Amino acid sequence: MTTHSSNLVRNIPIAAVRFVEEQQGKRVWSSSDTSSERFVLQQLNKAMGTFADHNVRCFFIVEGKNDIGGLLALSDALQAARPTEYPDLRQMETDGELCFIPIGGCGAAALWESRLSPFSRPEVHLLDSDRLVEGSALKPEISKYLARYNTDDHLSSHMFVLTRREMENYLTIEAIEDAFKGANPMFPKLFREAVEGHDWGYVDVPETVARVLHSLNSEVEWSLASDKKRSEKESDVKRKLVPCFGHPSVAEALLALGAERDLLLVVATVADVAA
Repeated sequence: MTTHSSNLVRNIPIAAVRFVEEQQGKRVWSSSDTSSERFVLQQLNKAMGTFADHNVRCFFIVEGKNDIGGLLALSDALQAARPTEYPDLRQMETDGELCFIPIGGCGAAALWESRLSPFSRPEVHLLDSDRLVEGSALKPEISKYLARYNTDDHLSSHMFVLTRREMENYLTIEAIEDAFKGANPMFPKLFREAVEGHDWGYVDVPETVARVLHSLNSEVEWSLASDKKRSEKESDVKRKLVPCFGHPSVAEALLALGAERDLLLVVATVADVAA
């Protein structure tokens, strides 16, 4: 298929694109196999035009839509605690200066790179580490994603992998208790028992909350419930955990972390690159 449509090209992984041009009377082609992917994207941008009719100053690439809600809620809490130190992500999004992109996983890197490149805007990428214990190696797909962007071709891309397992591990037990104690007054006690003795930074928080809630509402043991049922309950919990990022205790705990303030560093970086 040949095309001059930038809208069509934007929906095709850059590895599948061949750019044909005339040089000294001859047709020559380039691709990610013959040149760097960034070079091909730059050539496409020159030939097809870039898109400047927007106010976007920064693309914020995250894994899923719950991450977006959590970051906005956290930003609200930071605005209440330290309004002059951290950006108002919600206002930036409303004003069109910040655009969140939930990519759904590291495997979509090539597709989104081809879609975002024409805008020529800084990008902040935030990934869960998915670590089960402190200091463990990253999964191959995460390492591959980082290697893709940690090159001279992507100097405007700022890459972050959370120190802890995932975003929910930056919540406080207090915030989670407040969110779910209304469902059953026994929840706080059972939840604390469930996480006692475990490293909070690497606990599977959504699964643990779902398991405790299940024990309070079902006679069937969690381990005997179907994979589908457990997955549905964990997904429901993840959605309900989103507002917890706005709990005052979460912002207070993050501000007190010191060297492990990686999540706050990500938020601050958005303001820096969008300035």
